[in-house]
Amino acid sequence: MLITTFLVFLIASKKWRWSKWSLTGLFVPLIMIDTTFVMTNLVKITEGAWYTVLITAFTTYVMYIWIRGSQALRDQQFVPNKSLRSFW
Repeated sequence: MLITTFLVFLIASKKWRWSKWSLTGLFVPLIMIDTTFVMTNLVKITEGAWYTVLITAFTTYVMYIWIRGSQALRDQQFVPNKSLRSFW
């Protein structure tokens, strides 16, 4: 929720061009509430939530490698006269 609030804040300020007073009045309370939730949930990491964080980090790493590999394969397919040995 904190990231979503921050991203909506950026859109409201850059794209929608809201005034600084409107942004401050709306988003400061929301960011304070979201920060409170994040801080209270950080305690749970030492109580066993580290396992969930580890699984999430591993899954994110696999998705990153998958995307990079797909891009490399796509780039390789459009280059004629290149062998697959260049991957190694």
